[in-house]
Amino acid sequence: MPQGNTPGTSQTTAIPFREALGRLPCGFALYDADLRYVYVNETMAAFNGVPISDHAGRIIEDILPAPLVADVRAHLARVLETRRAEIGVEIRGITARSSEWSTWGCDYYPVWAPETDRDGPPSHVAALVRDVTVQSALGDRLDLLRSVLQQSSDALYVTRPDQDFRFVFVNEATERHYGRTAAELLTMNPCDLNPQWTLADLRASWQHMTTIGPLAFETVHTKADGSGVPVFIQARAVWHGGVGYVAGEIRSLEKERAAEQAQRAHQEQLEHAQRLEAEGLLASG
Repeated sequence: MPQGNTPGTSQTTAIPFREALGRLPCGFALYDADLRYVYVNETMAAFNGVPISDHAGRIIEDILPAPLVADVRAHLARVLETRRAEIGVEIRGITARSSEWSTWGCDYYPVWAPETDRDGPPSHVAALVRDVTVQSALGDRLDLLRSVLQQSSDALYVTRPDQDFRFVFVNEATERHYGRTAAELLTMNPCDLNPQWTLADLRASWQHMTTIGPLAFETVHTKADGSGVPVFIQARAVWHGGVGYVAGEIRSLEKERAAEQAQRAHQEQLEHAQRLEAEGLLASG
């Protein structure tokens, strides 16, 4: 029988792990049980602002700025102690390469040397690190915007026309205004708040907003207890990710209507008093 490789097999090839790790788009570091650097790739060295050659054998206190050491050491030590990975850790701080605050997303993994008892402590810890400063800043801005919208005194909402104008966002003022929870409102559309409206009416309004411009009008909405409330609505079409939405603001007119009614009643009383006074003068004359 001929000697050599059989179909489906290949000669064993040494895999250039260090080269592969060096080309990773994220930072990679390997620490021993004493939390000394064993290996870092170019990306990690760039994050730290220290050449690769200056990492080997040094502890993290020698490389990282003091404000970062406590957080990093705590996570590495915990992985060694618990023998469990810590995924999605977010660390913020300033490194030697920058005077500005940065944010890193870190994953820490326990590593055992070959032929090591896996029930024993890990011999090393591996770290994958990504610079998520931009994403984190965007998340902070989104959280701020969400807080502003939620704390607005006006009822704000967003509906999705391609889903029968179902509500996809309501703020806390909207919940208070209608006496309904957000969970309830997010299963509804504006027709549920005004029984006189139909989907055809909503589509006509959407056509107006996308061809002419925003709408502003008064109507009467129904609360959870069945009572009607006069409201003033401003709505416009907005686009996100190629999808059209209706963003609107609802302002209750209850106080204004009550004030107007009180003003009319006062005016009627004044006019009635004036008529009585006039009739009294005529009678006395």
